[in-house]
Amino acid sequence: MASFYKSYSNAMDLHIPHSRLGAPTNPMVAKQLEEFGKLLNQGIKNVEVGAVDATKFEQIPQQHFDEIRRLAKITDSHVSVHAPLIDLAGFPSQEGERTWKEEQRESAEQQVFSILERSYNLGNGENVPVVFHAGRIHSQEYGTPWDPQKNPKGLKKVVIDEKTGEEKIEPSVYRSITAVNQDTGELAPLQYEEKYVIGKEEPEVWDPFRRLNSINATQWHDEKLKLLSYQKDIQELKERMETKQKQNEAIEKTKLGLDPAYSAVHEANNKDLLLMSRHIEEINRKLSSDYENIYDKFLRFAPDKLKKEYEGQLSELNKDYKRLQKAIKAKLFLVYFSFEEKRVF
Repeated sequence: MASFYKSYSNAMDLHIPHSRLGAPTNPMVAKQLEEFGKLLNQGIKNVEVGAVDATKFEQIPQQHFDEIRRLAKITDSHVSVHAPLIDLAGFPSQEGERTWKEEQRESAEQQVFSILERSYNLGNGENVPVVFHAGRIHSQEYGTPWDPQKNPKGLKKVVIDEKTGEEKIEPSVYRSITAVNQDTGELAPLQYEEKYVIGKEEPEVWDPFRRLNSINATQWHDEKLKLLSYQKDIQELKERMETKQKQNEAIEKTKLGLDPAYSAVHEANNKDLLLMSRHIEEINRKLSSDYENIYDKFLRFAPDKLKKEYEGQLSELNKDYKRLQKAIKAKLFLVYFSFEEKRVF
C-alpha cells in the first residue's frame, strides 16, 4: 500500500517509506515462511503470502502459518493471502476440457473453505484479506463481459408479467451468457439476437435468458416425446399381436389346424407373438429407464418451490409406478407361459 499524489514536480518529490509499501512473496514455492522473512528484512510491512498452485499451498505446514502470524505481530506487519488458482464454479483446471461437474464444484468449495480457515489463523485480532481469481472459462467462446462502449446499443430482454402472463420488452445489458447442462456438464454459449419471424413486422428479441428458457423447454419436450414414442410403439405391437391371436383362435375353433398349411400359419403366428412380446418387454425397459431419468433430473435440478408444489403428485406417481411394474411382470409371465403351451399344436 502506498500514498499517491495527483501532481509532483519530479520523481524526488515522491517519498514513500518502506513501512507503507506492500509486496508479495514468491507464489511459486511452498516455503512461504522463508519468503515472508526476506520481505520483512527489507523493511516491508504489508506482505501477501500464498502459492499459485493448489498443491503447493496445501504443502505449507500449519506451523509456518503460526510462525508468520507471530512474526507479523512482533514486527507490527500486516498479512494478506493470495489463494491458489482454482475454478470456484467447478470448471476443469486443465486446458482442453470443456465440461463442468458438480463433484469439481464441491471440491472447489471445500478448497475455498480450507484456504479461508488457514488464512484466518494468520490474523492477530484483525481481518486477513484473501484474494481469489476468476476461473479459466472466460474466453470469447464461452462468454464476453459487457462493455457499454463496445457492445451494440439498445439491447433488450423479454420479461413475462407474473400477473397477466404477457411478454414485455425491457432494456438489458447482457449480450451473451454461458449456460451449463447440469446433467452432462456441457457448456452452451448463448448470444443475443433479434430475428424476423412470419407474421410480425418488427424483429423478435431473443436475449440470452430467453434462449436458455427455450433450450430447457425444448429438452423437456424432447424427453416427453421419447416416452410417447415408446408408448406408440407398444400400442402398435399390441394391435399386431391381437390380430395374430384372433387368427390362431379361428384356426383352433374350426380345427383348420389339421390342415398342414394352416398349422404352419398357426406356428408362425406363435413365433411372431413371442418375438413381439419380447419386443414389448424391451421397450418397457427403455421406457422405465428414461422415465426414471426424467424423475431423477426433476428431483436434482428442479427448484425447491416446484418440487414442493408437485410433492403430492410425486407420491401418487411412485405408488402407481410400482403397481404398474408388478402388473407388467405378471402379464409377461402369463404371455410367455401361454405361448410356450401353444407352440405344440
